[in-house]
Amino acid sequence: MGWGTYNAQSMYRVRMLWLNSIDGNFAASDMNVGQVVGKRIAAAAATRSILMLPQKGVTDAYRLVNGEGDRLGGLVIDVYAGNFVVSSSARCRTPSPSFFLSSSSALHLLRRPRS
Repeated sequence: MGWGTYNAQSMYRVRMLWLNSIDGNFAASDMNVGQVVGKRIAAAAATRSILMLPQKGVTDAYRLVNGEGDRLGGLVIDVYAGNFVVSSSARCRTPSPSFFLSSSSALHLLRRPRS
């Protein structure tokens, strides 16, 4: 059991955001896509921090969010010298530019156009 987002035009019709087996039982108040995506991105950032990414003087390019690996299927976020490149194959998963500007010291936000 769980809940996710639905897109009738996607090859993957439902992208699960919450699984009871992992996240526990959910209440109606848990069903907020923006909050869950924000929590998953924050968790991904914490994992990258443990891996010492970015590492000053060594690298400033890394993958912040790696889709299913970070429980955000369809969303990839790369960081290059403080610039975010967002690639989303899930319409509902693309964070707004204000998310990055309010949660980081990003200089620019670049969106890769859908192909």
